[in-house]
Amino acid sequence: MPMFNGGGDVQSHRNQVRVIDTTLLEQQVISAATVPGVIDTKKIAAGTGQTESPRAMTVSADGNLLYLLTDGGSTDPPEIQVIDANGFGLVRTSIKIRSTAAPTFDRAGIAIVGPDRVVVTNVDANKVGLADITAGNVIPIEVGEEPIDVVVSPEGKHAYTLNRKDKSVSIIDLDRRTVQSFDDFFPSGAQSVEAFAISPQGDQICVGSREAVHKSYVSLIQIGARVPLEWHLTSGTAQPICLGDPFHLVALLGSPTKPTGLSQVMPVSAATLYEFSFWGLARENDVGEPAIAEVFWLGDNCGPITPNPDPIPIKLIETGSAPPPTALVPPNPDTQSYHLQLHRVRMTSPAGAAQAEVRFTVPANGEAGVDQVSLIATSEVAVNSDFNLYEQGRLAGWTSRPANAPGFVVRAAPDGVQLINAGAADIELVQTVSVKADDPFTLEFRGKATAATAARNPRVEVRWLKTDGTPTALSTAIEIFPDGLGSAVAAGRVPGDAVKAEIHVAVSAGTTLEVKAVSLRFLAPTIVPVTFIAEAPGELTVSDIRVAFDQLKPSPPPVPDRGLCVATPPGREPGEDECGCPLCSEESEDGHDSRATPAATQTTSVGPIVLGMPSSIIATTPVTFPTATFQLTDIHGIGEARAQQLADAGIDTVEKLATAAPESVVQIKFITPEMASRLIAQAKALIDT
Repeated sequence: MPMFNGGGDVQSHRNQVRVIDTTLLEQQVISAATVPGVIDTKKIAAGTGQTESPRAMTVSADGNLLYLLTDGGSTDPPEIQVIDANGFGLVRTSIKIRSTAAPTFDRAGIAIVGPDRVVVTNVDANKVGLADITAGNVIPIEVGEEPIDVVVSPEGKHAYTLNRKDKSVSIIDLDRRTVQSFDDFFPSGAQSVEAFAISPQGDQICVGSREAVHKSYVSLIQIGARVPLEWHLTSGTAQPICLGDPFHLVALLGSPTKPTGLSQVMPVSAATLYEFSFWGLARENDVGEPAIAEVFWLGDNCGPITPNPDPIPIKLIETGSAPPPTALVPPNPDTQSYHLQLHRVRMTSPAGAAQAEVRFTVPANGEAGVDQVSLIATSEVAVNSDFNLYEQGRLAGWTSRPANAPGFVVRAAPDGVQLINAGAADIELVQTVSVKADDPFTLEFRGKATAATAARNPRVEVRWLKTDGTPTALSTAIEIFPDGLGSAVAAGRVPGDAVKAEIHVAVSAGTTLEVKAVSLRFLAPTIVPVTFIAEAPGELTVSDIRVAFDQLKPSPPPVPDRGLCVATPPGREPGEDECGCPLCSEESEDGHDSRATPAATQTTSVGPIVLGMPSSIIATTPVTFPTATFQLTDIHGIGEARAQQLADAGIDTVEKLATAAPESVVQIKFITPEMASRLIAQAKALIDT
């Protein structure tokens, strides 16, 4: 990493460059001991007539060349020197960047545009010079007043200058030689601009400014559109939008003049059941065109493999009798923020499918917020098994029997639902799924019963049905005890004469059942025996049972040797052409496409109405970047009772336990020194995650 130290020497006509070995520097920082050879000083012959120190320096992308911008003082014009970064000798003839001397040449910047092309600032002339090293010429471009620094976009198409006198940034199109000015970044309390940098991706400029000598500011200027990682913006506009409580970012899609398309292509497996889900909310345009999500199956040659699933309309903002909003994100974020709604469908990839394109399309002058997109293979056959999906205010995938039961209420909970049966009769939630005879299955219930007035316990039961709809001789049931462990499993094989399974969640009269998931999967279970032994005479009390397994993360299908297919713009079928960039020449300015946009489909909801659902003007649940918060009960070996004992001793958070001394933890009843050390180590590990 070379850096010059202002070592222009009038007598010897040499420039000094310090070369820092970053590997040795890292060793020195880690070891906290001096490592020889971290900094080496190189001397370079000064240019003809040079009497001042270098004003700026930059390094070529391959690290082989240094470009020095030197100052000839009041007698000679500034010039560019090209230096061999290995031998530190002059390898190119110096290039004068102007014809006369620069008496006010106190600050300058230089940046590389491409091979043998650099751009330099000329402070006193309010210009930059686009220098061609090979041709030996310099093209002047007029910018803001007193440009003191310059940066270039990664692709070399644009340069940006920081202008000291008018406190602005000039945006230069290097091919067209056009210039735009931007000055809306300068903080109100700042007095001068000082420093300038561009992000490695080229999407942000960082400007440093100062208020006298007491306070400094950093301003970020967004360049172009920010696109979610690994997604392709094929048309229109995408931008990150902040949602509050908890703070996180979602993608806001929509352009006033053209359709917006955001796509991602990924490898998939053929003939596999997938679950496609995302959180989203839309505002329709003036003519009522819907925003949609689509999944396209693709073959090895990137051609479409049919059939494709139906488009999924993104749910609209519900305003009741109020007029529809003019913007998905309100101008004042303190007033309200709309709640993203869960969308989830099942689909099976056809034979021959090797890739899939997930595409979101928003019509011109419409908007959609999108987050947490997932396309994942699943072995789950129960629909809405986690009870998080609602359609028109009703629980999706489940029907209640009887349909209208007095005293029965379904209430939304943070991680599922509460089934409250205050009536006199038992109530059931039911759904029917297809099965294959003799397949191994696993039925799992996660949740607990909380009411104590029921005459009998609630249960989850699978009734296996024959072709004519009558039940087989066998059924599978899980009884849910009020003092149960929060999870119960039954396993076996599907009866040989069964073609369907009817899943029943039976809620006894006088019972409240908290349901996190009801799962039916066709997988061979792994049996792990857990045994508790109480010697006689004696008594054994077991609480807070937890069994943990190390699970191998499934590997996705490999990327094909020829690479992934090209993402396609809105309205086009995959495989039509290879144009998948935001600037396709075939795209008209308004993004008009002659084909009709798929119409929104109406869903008939028959499930029970859900009370306490999040309103459409409540901040969304934790999504993309949640900050993890842990409770003491998340630590193995700490139940509710022990957590209360720790809290009584002043250790009421995971953070406090992580910093506690083992001597203070062993004061808790039944905690040994070894257990105290283990609990503290677990708390530290949680914080580290």
